[in-house]
Amino acid sequence: MRIIKVLATISLVCFLITFDITIFFSKTYFQLFWEQKDLNKVFQIIDFFKGSNVSFLNGSEMSHLMDVKRILNFLISLRDVSLACFVFSLAFLHVNKEKIELRFVFFSLLVLNVFCLCFAFFFENFFIVFHKVLFPKGNWEFPASSELIRLFPKDFWFTVFIHFIVLIFLETVVILVMIKCRGWDLNPGTD
Repeated sequence: MRIIKVLATISLVCFLITFDITIFFSKTYFQLFWEQKDLNKVFQIIDFFKGSNVSFLNGSEMSHLMDVKRILNFLISLRDVSLACFVFSLAFLHVNKEKIELRFVFFSLLVLNVFCLCFAFFFENFFIVFHKVLFPKGNWEFPASSELIRLFPKDFWFTVFIHFIVLIFLETVVILVMIKCRGWDLNPGTD
């Protein structure tokens, strides 16, 4: 039974992360939070992730976008699997009259928030390591004149990351308020 409780928590955290990341690849996000002169070009790139073509980028920029598309598709699949695992775990626990490990949920969300804050403080280093790991072919560095850099400068990515942190924090608060309002206890043996 404990493994199902752990699965529920891990799948919840994984769902929150992947769901929040995929939000930043929506036209609505750009319309609400990003003032961009070339919003049509940004929308063409977003449409590229859904199968359309982009005609204004060079070969190395397209190579990078192909890698981003592959990663985004993986994140979308992981998001969907995480949600399914979370729902399955909760249903299984409910049928067996068990509850999720609230202390583990609390600790996991706390660790997630701390990691996010650490990454924000060291964003420059995190950004470089992130790209070296996920784009080992090295097709992520472009000159300042690059269309991708012009459309998505580093300050854009920092802003996106701050929005990600805010979302994670708000989701954590909502989950903790739900726990408190339901009268659930985080103490051992009483959840």
